[in-house]
Amino acid sequence: VIQSGDRISLCLGSSCLIGPAFSSYASFGSEDGSLRLRTLTSSALAYGANSEKIAGVFEALHCGSVTVCKARGDGKELWTGGADALVCVWELRKHRQSWSVEQVCSLA
Repeated sequence: VIQSGDRISLCLGSSCLIGPAFSSYASFGSEDGSLRLRTLTSSALAYGANSEKIAGVFEALHCGSVTVCKARGDGKELWTGGADALVCVWELRKHRQSWSVEQVCSLA
């Protein structure tokens, strides 16, 4: 649970909020090692509507499923852990309509 001003955001299960505005989140857990980045639309944030769009699909981040994901507070890095027993650090880059990731390092 994250509180930002008068707004409270909640992510359940296999998802991770991405700051600093917490208008994006990553969902993970499929066996293909992928992570999906979703962005909530401004109408969803303002009116509580369930409206989101996929901003990026990143495949084969791990061999097997991504089992845990955490974002740095400023939203510029993600840390993932996978069934392959690796912990990886990813740099998040926001473009106009989408996002990209670049691996910074991995630890076995």
